[in-house]
Amino acid sequence: MVTLDLAYLGESAQGEDLLVRIDKIEGAISDSRGVVPIADLGGIAAEPTDPAPSITRAELLTGLDAVQMVGRDHEW
Repeated sequence: MVTLDLAYLGESAQGEDLLVRIDKIEGAISDSRGVVPIADLGGIAAEPTDPAPSITRAELLTGLDAVQMVGRDHEW
C-alpha cells in the first residue's frame, strides 16, 4: 500500500492539473482531496495529536515510470 499526503498552496484548478497523472493510477482505496482551511493543514497527514506507541517506515518516492502511471494488472 502507498499513501500520498499532498498539499498545494495555490488555486484549486492548478492543483487538480498537477494531480492528473496520479489520477491515472488504478486501485485507489481512499481519496479525500479537497480545499482545506489553512488552520487545518496539520491534519492532512492524519497524524495523531496524542502520544501513542507505533512503528513506521517511509521512503521518498522520486518518480514513476510511464508503465506505473497508466496502471497495469497486478497479482496480489
